[in-house]
Amino acid sequence: MDTIGTWLNFVGTLPSPSDGSATPEMPSPSVFGLYAQRLRDEVFHFLVITLPKDLEARHPQQDPSSDHSGRDVLLQIYSRVPFEMFKSAVESPTFVFG
Repeated sequence: MDTIGTWLNFVGTLPSPSDGSATPEMPSPSVFGLYAQRLRDEVFHFLVITLPKDLEARHPQQDPSSDHSGRDVLLQIYSRVPFEMFKSAVESPTFVFG
């Protein structure tokens, strides 16, 4: 959780996959090759499945005296996610929130 911002910035710098129809030129090769998409998928999986589960954001706050609930922390993290990734995460059928 502490490094999610760094991971989001990192996958944001990776070249997007292309089917070749947008530009006739060859896409510039990435150091990560085929693993670039896998890295994106793993970060997305973390945001949609692992993080809400770890923060127990699916359940209401049990202790009202605590300063931060899992939902609050999740919302703080999601506020830093690029919009397209946030939209995909919220629309994902695997994302369960409350």
